[in-house]
Amino acid sequence: MVEDSTERNLHLSCTMQSTAQQKEEELVSQLTAEQQQREEHKATVQELIDYLEQVIGESADHHREAIDHAHGKLAALKDEHGQRHGSLEDRLEYLEDSVGSPEERPWDFMQQN
Repeated sequence: MVEDSTERNLHLSCTMQSTAQQKEEELVSQLTAEQQQREEHKATVQELIDYLEQVIGESADHHREAIDHAHGKLAALKDEHGQRHGSLEDRLEYLEDSVGSPEERPWDFMQQN
């Protein structure tokens, strides 16, 4: 009877150990699968970040080029405008020389009438 009890305990102990090993193997398998999923997700997220950085960088470069081009056009227009039109002081001086200074004109106008 004691032998039976010892054998049962030994058999129960072996069965429990076998079950524990199976559980451990299942847990290791699950953890490995989860770790692989995380690595795949991490790679996917990193690829997305790389893509976004590339797009943003290209966009920023494109906008910088457009702004530089616009500044160049503006400078060219300013130069062209300056060459076509004299400064306000130059134009006013020309008119005063042609018509006379404001101090002279009222008297000239009154004397002519």
